[in-house]
Amino acid sequence: MARTSLAANYGISRLSIRVRTLYGMVMAQALWMRLREEHWNEYAVSRGSAERLPKILQDLASRKRARSMKACHEVWSMLCRNGIHSAAVITVPYLVEILDISIEDVQIEIADTLKCCAMGASKVDADWQVRLVSSLRSVVPEVERLAQRAPSDVRNQLNDFLGAMGLFK
Repeated sequence: MARTSLAANYGISRLSIRVRTLYGMVMAQALWMRLREEHWNEYAVSRGSAERLPKILQDLASRKRARSMKACHEVWSMLCRNGIHSAAVITVPYLVEILDISIEDVQIEIADTLKCCAMGASKVDADWQVRLVSSLRSVVPEVERLAQRAPSDVRNQLNDFLGAMGLFK
């Protein structure tokens, strides 16, 4: 029996197969997989260990309202209670990613946490403050995009975050 290629069998070009494979590899990088790759033990939170944050961020992304709302409060508490903490540096981009897929109540809470991070970053006198400001600046275009199509309550909270980012100009 002659051996034929996948491209010949299904009438797809090799380039198309390569693109689909690369796209699949990118899509395979699910949130939980990327969270596991971070070095959470190198960052501080208000209490406990930052190593709990990946699980809490997964809960935040949950479609179950009670679970995601509880996670909102835990994230805020870990990052913002008694001043801003260094784990915000790597958490901010994940918060914006989760913001895009969350229900309105959760979006409002995430926007409040982002605003807290922005306002707190201006008061931090630590070596990681520059990285936090950079992390916050990197998400501004995405937050602006999300604010344009967000319900009014969410838009107001996102605009408060964007206003707080004015502290760094």
